[in-house]
Amino acid sequence: MAYAGFVTPGGRLLRRSSDPKNLPFLFAAQFVLSHVGWSLAYPLAGTLRARYDMQVALAGVALMGLLTAWRAWPADDPQALAHDHDDLPSAHPHLRQHDTAGNRHTHAYAIDDLHEHWPRQTCDHPERTALGAVNS
Repeated sequence: MAYAGFVTPGGRLLRRSSDPKNLPFLFAAQFVLSHVGWSLAYPLAGTLRARYDMQVALAGVALMGLLTAWRAWPADDPQALAHDHDDLPSAHPHLRQHDTAGNRHTHAYAIDDLHEHWPRQTCDHPERTALGAVNS
C-alpha cells in the first residue's frame, strides 16, 4: 500500500509531462532511473546498517531521499508555462490555437513534437529556468 502511494504521483507526473504517444519511452526511462536509484540506495543502506542499527539506516536513506527531492524539485512548478516558438511561422496552427499575437504564449506544457525540451525561462520569473535553477 505504501509503495503505491509513492509510485502513483510519479505516474501522474510523467503523464502530465509527455504526449501520450511518448509515454512508453518515458515510462521505460523512469524504470531505468528508478533502478539506478535502487542501486545507490541499497549500498548506502547496507553501509549505514553496518555502522548503526536498522532504524538509523532506514531514517538515513529516507532523509537523503527527502533532501535530494527537496533540493531538485522547483518550489514553483506551474502546469502552464510561457514559452516561445521562434522556429514556427506566425500562421502555424499551434500559435493560432493559443490566440497569440507573437510567438510567446502560455499553455499546459508537455514534451511533444512541437515542444522537444522544457523552456529555458518562465514568464513570471525570467531569472529562473523552468526547472528551478537560477540563470547566470
